[in-house]
Amino acid sequence: MAATAAVHGRATRCELGWSPERRRSSHPISSAVDLSQDYHLMLLLQRQSCLWQPFRHCIINSQVETSRDATFVGVYDGHGDPEASLYISDHLFLHLMRLSRENGSISEDILRSVFCATEDGFLTLVRRTYGIKPLIAAIGSCCLVGVIWKGTLYVANLGDSRAVIGSLSRSNKIVAEQLTKDHNASMEEVRQELRSSHPDDSHIVVMKHGVWRIKGIIQVSRSIGDAYMKRPEFSVDPSFPRFHLSEPIRRPVLTAVPSIYTRTLQPMINFSFSHLMGCGST
Repeated sequence: MAATAAVHGRATRCELGWSPERRRSSHPISSAVDLSQDYHLMLLLQRQSCLWQPFRHCIINSQVETSRDATFVGVYDGHGDPEASLYISDHLFLHLMRLSRENGSISEDILRSVFCATEDGFLTLVRRTYGIKPLIAAIGSCCLVGVIWKGTLYVANLGDSRAVIGSLSRSNKIVAEQLTKDHNASMEEVRQELRSSHPDDSHIVVMKHGVWRIKGIIQVSRSIGDAYMKRPEFSVDPSFPRFHLSEPIRRPVLTAVPSIYTRTLQPMINFSFSHLMGCGST
């Protein structure tokens, strides 16, 4: 199953400000916005088939916000149920608008604050509903965001969605470069990071059914939500064995701190945001 949405946009040098034309959808999508021909931005969503079973909803929400001053793109790949990806779609961009206006700019620190505010807000929602819907503690979402402002591309990422940038070589061929790194236990670097931060936990990463999983359950090491992997008060009852941890966590296993990448854009640069993994985040 695959879908694409393309945005042609210019990174303007105007004062920061959004009066965006809001363009959102849940996967699959197919839409385009024509703004200029200086940059080509593609939002590519592609995944393997999803099994629609109880508590196995795989939903990818995409979001494009455009104005004459800036362009924003988000890909939110939820796992469990759609609450987390929908929450991000409804709140993350609003946090970005608020913080960027307060500071008069966009920076890596602002993007970190935006992700932190979104995470805190969703965990507040989890706390309010945990008593009546305990499985909300096992709902989460990957989050890939790109912002173009003043000729600079800012990319912030949690999980295993990807941002790829392409440039035209001297031989008139497009050379692709993946900007983001996957926060996924299939990566040796991620497994080493987890083992280093949890030296007293021999089961921090476990091979299960041929796949590396954190605590034998989840593949992604960074996400919005997944409260049961971050705070012991949100542990999942043994009656839900798929998400039950045999021992309470002593400290957060997953994190919502994004990896951030910046790149000064040149005319005719192409870049894409994509989710190319299967529905295997959990």
